[in-house]
Amino acid sequence: MMDNLIQARVELARLEAKEQDLLKQLLEVHYAVSAQRTKISELIRLGPPPIDGLPTELLVSILDLTIRAYPDRERQWELARVSRRWRDVILENPVFWTTIDLLALSTSAIKAQLKRSGNLLLDVIIKVEDSPRSICDLIESRMYIVMPHVHRWRALDMFDITTYYGSDHDNGRTVGEIIDKAIYGLKLPSLKHAVIQCTDGTVYPKFLSPTCAPSLEYLELNNCPEQGGSFALPSTLKTLKLSFKPWDLIARYPSFISTQTLTTLSLSGRIVYWPRQPNSIQFPVLKTLTLTISRTNDFMHAITTPNLEHFNFFLGHEDHYPSPSVVFGGLESKFTSVHHVTFYGLAALRDHRPDHDPNASPLCEAFPNVRHVEIAPEDLAGLLMARSCRGESTHNLCPVDLWKDLQSLTLRGPSYECINGLDQLPEWLMQRQKSGLPPLHIKLAGFGSFPSSVRVAEYFRRLHGCLREYCQLQFDFPITMEISLSTTADSSFEASFQHFPELSWGI
Repeated sequence: MMDNLIQARVELARLEAKEQDLLKQLLEVHYAVSAQRTKISELIRLGPPPIDGLPTELLVSILDLTIRAYPDRERQWELARVSRRWRDVILENPVFWTTIDLLALSTSAIKAQLKRSGNLLLDVIIKVEDSPRSICDLIESRMYIVMPHVHRWRALDMFDITTYYGSDHDNGRTVGEIIDKAIYGLKLPSLKHAVIQCTDGTVYPKFLSPTCAPSLEYLELNNCPEQGGSFALPSTLKTLKLSFKPWDLIARYPSFISTQTLTTLSLSGRIVYWPRQPNSIQFPVLKTLTLTISRTNDFMHAITTPNLEHFNFFLGHEDHYPSPSVVFGGLESKFTSVHHVTFYGLAALRDHRPDHDPNASPLCEAFPNVRHVEIAPEDLAGLLMARSCRGESTHNLCPVDLWKDLQSLTLRGPSYECINGLDQLPEWLMQRQKSGLPPLHIKLAGFGSFPSSVRVAEYFRRLHGCLREYCQLQFDFPITMEISLSTTADSSFEASFQHFPELSWGI
């Protein structure tokens, strides 16, 4: 018995000694791990940054995206000072020197960029933000620097803010006239993209004619003149955005608009007369149409768009504040190919017309196969207004129910007052669910200018509690808004940051 006790104590002493040895080893390993981590951190700090380990092609792509985000600054020089490798990559790669800001860069910088850009195509920016008496002379002198490279112009972005404020510069000349004079007789064979954000509103820039710009595909023209005369747009044009002077009445539809190749068309202005017969204006390949014009109904009757997919309507120049029945009445099911509709402003007409009927049935009937809708929250009432259906006297349906294939509804509003109309959603969604239709994806976006984020959070909590059983609900918040929603595991909720739409979470 005594021998067993002695052996047990000896074994215990051995194990305790081994335990102490193992603890000592563990501490030594712990100290070694900490020292190694410190050494690695120091080596990383003293060594080149991880981004310098990227292949040159990938680094070029990243730097190019960064520079293009600041086209009106000498961003190349700022990035070139970061490291020797960055400097060498930027100075030796022509892709970083293709944006020529005519007035933001010095004369020497323009010449240096033209040289470093090699033979690549150029993006030219002319942005006039003030009106010194010598601005026209300055533009002319800079134009003669880039004129020998006019065959390389890929894009032209011209913005003359002084025209809006009535400045006549030094001799009553506009930026467009200066460019017309400088380029007279020359061609821009590579020009594909032109944004003329302000003209004098009387004549078209001659440098945009088919003879001068035979490859033009994108044109955005502000203060567009009423008539183009003998002017014609290039047959290569795919995107056209015309904005007429808001204070002028345009007598008739601009007949010079090319129709056969356009895939995107945007018109804004007060056009009061449509001489064409119904279905007489053909847009065979048009995909997207945006209208902010007067007499919308006349235009919609006049056009034929067999491939139209997106229709955007913004009330802006209606003379008599018509209801949806006036804007879209009589079109029946004319636009069956449209799947995406955006419209704003119909509800605001109630402030101007007490007898205004917001019922949106004509809109829904004109576009019967819509799948995605984006509207202002205050316009929701017109879609959810009960309407009597023929042959069904027991209950009423809403105009939005005409969209049998509806998949998503985006409600975009700038202020808290705009979301009051959302209280109508739960009952309609419940009826939709009872009809056996699949749940909608509802997105609330643009609610950024609220007087109290706490008030907004409380409203969204309540709204989420009402809607989560009937739809997939998504909130887009500004990055500055702090909103926390208590949810259950089986709810369907998604939130995202407005400034970073790729960041979202679902609950």
